[in-house]
Amino acid sequence: MGTPVEGVALLSQLPPVVLAILVVMVVIWSGVLLGAVKWLLSRYHESLEKRDVQILDSIAKISSAQEKTDKCVADLEKELVRDYVRREDWIRGWVTVEAKLDAVYARIDEVKEKVYEQRN
Repeated sequence: MGTPVEGVALLSQLPPVVLAILVVMVVIWSGVLLGAVKWLLSRYHESLEKRDVQILDSIAKISSAQEKTDKCVADLEKELVRDYVRREDWIRGWVTVEAKLDAVYARIDEVKEKVYEQRN
């Protein structure tokens, strides 16, 4: 193996036709390599585009599901407020009824005592 200077000297000794063929072969090989790189990059680009579409579809589905969930939560909050107030109202009403029943029972006991005292 020689030095690079010897390689250049060797190329200068080749006939012009052989040198032209070598240059054409290098150009063709470079074109093949560039074509292969371009093809690989285009396939990669297509796969990225497909993936982008899938991601956008997923985002749309998630967004739709989130809107439905938000609506359900808002509805549940409305029901909770309504039911909680109803429960408080029922308790308040029942306490009133119990107080009135206690007053009626107390009055009945008073009447019983008066009747019992009148008999004795």
